[in-house]
Amino acid sequence: MICLCFSIVRRLITLISIQAQLLAQAEASQKQAQSANDAAKKLMEEKENITNMVGLKKNTLQTTA
Repeated sequence: MICLCFSIVRRLITLISIQAQLLAQAEASQKQAQSANDAAKKLMEEKENITNMVGLKKNTLQTTA
């Protein structure tokens, strides 16, 4: 009986430990995904800004020509 209780407690500790590891991995993955999303948004904004600047230069050159 004591052996069975010990086995059950040991298994519960193992499962709790695995759950904690999975939770930490999930949180790290969430942070990494958020960081990638933020970087993609920044790059898209930079591209839009550059596109707008090029468009303004073209308009300026056309009006002065």
